[in-house]
This record gives sequence, structure tokens and C-alpha cells, in this order.
Amino acid sequence: MSEVYLDAQLKEVSGTGSARAFRRAGKIPAVIYSHGDKSVPIAVDEKQFNKATHGHSGENFLIDLKIEQEKKKRKVLIKEAQIDPLSNKIIHIDFKEVYMDEKIKTHVPVVEKGEARGVKDQGGILEHILRELEIECLPGEIPEKIDVDISNLELGSSIHVSDLMTPKGVRILTDPEEAVFSVAIPKEIEEPAAGEVPEEETAAAEPEVIGKGGKEEEEPEEEQEQSKEKEQK
Repeated sequence: MSEVYLDAQLKEVSGTGSARAFRRAGKIPAVIYSHGDKSVPIAVDEKQFNKATHGHSGENFLIDLKIEQEKKKRKVLIKEAQIDPLSNKIIHIDFKEVYMDEKIKTHVPVVEKGEARGVKDQGGILEHILRELEIECLPGEIPEKIDVDISNLELGSSIHVSDLMTPKGVRILTDPEEAVFSVAIPKEIEEPAAGEVPEEETAAAEPEVIGKGGKEEEEPEEEQEQSKEKEQK
């Protein structure tokens, strides 16, 4: 797996004011979390961090962290990064310290390779259902991604987690029954047969029934006779 190098310094003063001061100085406030130990507040250079992590994403790469006040380096992963919605800049980072001889749980993205037969030859639609997998492995064995060959995927078929191949030493924790990719059958729009009038048009073509207040109804025959007798009298 890839590894990046980053310098840091201990942040001895805590609080909102201290964090703002570090940001004005071009630093990103951060915290290192380790094996039940007390969290370690630090700060990293914003420009160096952006340059070092450019091209990497998520939590699937190791950072070799050198803290100014410490002699040894720490191996860390990014646990969480807070981003300001207005400036789109990282304003705080949570690091998770790892040890090279201890397995960890993390997530890696799933990427398709090739073009599905069900899409290319059968007119289907590729659905990428599962975007990442939870895995367990040693820190030095974390893959940047899991490639999945979808070339033989046919119309109406799926590739499940249980079908995936992983590098040696990597165990998938995601439910093996979950679908990762599938080729769906396109929904067809039903068109009326030749000469057939759609139901909506048929309903619109029927004459409107007018009740009371519309066209006068014809008088019953008995009432017509009584009216004639009255007129003769």
C-alpha cells in the first residue's frame, strides 16, 4: 500500500482560540487516538498535508507522522476530517495510531474493470450497488482499492461480495450475500397497439352527463296528458 510522510508538532494549548491561531498560521489542528491512551493534540502544516495526501482518499493509506517533540515516528490513518462548508478547507483531523503487527479494520473502495457483457451486447444497465468494503488486515497490507472484473456479467446477473478475490492477508467483513454489481433489465414504456385508443383519451371523449341545472329533462308521459287537459279547460 502507499504511504505518505508528514511533520507535526504538539499542540500544548487547547481551546477554540488556540485552534483559530493555528489555522491563521497555516496549520490544521488535529488529534491522535491510540490504544486507550490519552488523546494527543497536534497540528500539521496545511500545505504539506494537502501535498502529501493529494491523490489519496478515504482511510486506506498509511501516514508516517513525525512529531517535532518526539524521537520516534508514529504510523497513523485518517479516522475523520472535518471540512468547512464555506471554504471547503479541512479545519480538523482525527488520526488513529496503528501498529504494524496488529490487524485493523478499515474500508476500501470497490472499482469495476472492463465492460459488462450484459451492457455491451444485451442492452442492460450497470448498477454499482456497493461502493466500498469493510476489511481486516495488517496496516501494511491495506489495498488502495478492490478491482472487480465485470466483463462476464450478463443481463439480469449480479456479482456478490462472496465472488470477490482479495489480496493475501486481507479478509472481507462485509456481508458475503450483498450484491456489488448487477446488470439490470431496462424498463420498457408500453405503447398502445395500432388503432387502440388510450384509456385516458377514451374517458375524455365520452359525453359529459348533465344533471339538474343543465339540460331540462323530458316530462313523464302522464304529466304531459294532465297539462293538455288543463289547457283545454
